[in-house]
Amino acid sequence: MKYYFLFTILIFIGCSRAPELPGAATSNPLAGPFLFNVEDDSIPFIHDAGARGQRHICEIVGSGAGFFDADGDGDLDLFMVNGAPKSPDPDTPPPRDVLLIQENGVFLDKGEACGIQGYEHGLGLAIGDIDSDGDQDIFVANDGPDRLYINSGTGTFSEESAIRGIDIKSLSSAAIFVDIDLDGDLDLFVGSYLAFDEKTFVPCEQEGHEIY
Repeated sequence: MKYYFLFTILIFIGCSRAPELPGAATSNPLAGPFLFNVEDDSIPFIHDAGARGQRHICEIVGSGAGFFDADGDGDLDLFMVNGAPKSPDPDTPPPRDVLLIQENGVFLDKGEACGIQGYEHGLGLAIGDIDSDGDQDIFVANDGPDRLYINSGTGTFSEESAIRGIDIKSLSSAAIFVDIDLDGDLDLFVGSYLAFDEKTFVPCEQEGHEIY
């Protein structure tokens, strides 16, 4: 009889609805308004994976993106990292990283005017105030030279990777700003994907077909 009573309690508990956590959202998070709709071309960006038929391994890795206040006006802007082919077509403008500045709810591509000149095959993105001047700076992890863009405070940037001791030319895929040594300023951790040399690249084949 004791076992029957315990079994009944377990069934009752197992079938009961879990209590709501304090502060938990009960409404549908998709029912509210969106900042933008990607189907109405409000984001003027098309990602280029760099695929040109050679089936390089770095083509299968996507690129990063991040919202932050680039120009200090209180709203969120958007930085989108782009890919690029290993051997660019001289007759076609190369794809580039894009900085979209938000003005009255509309995102405008102002990357080149703001000093963003990234034409490498980009993968990772880190955003943080590395010089402690109150604005957000940008690090882009590339297949090739990585880029560090220092914010002037008004939304214009200068590329300062060399003068700040960053000399990474491997296939970097991820990055993060973090205070590693707990001295109060931001350090930089960069993750590398693999060592890739187009000159010694040998495609993988399966049943006579090239695969990644």
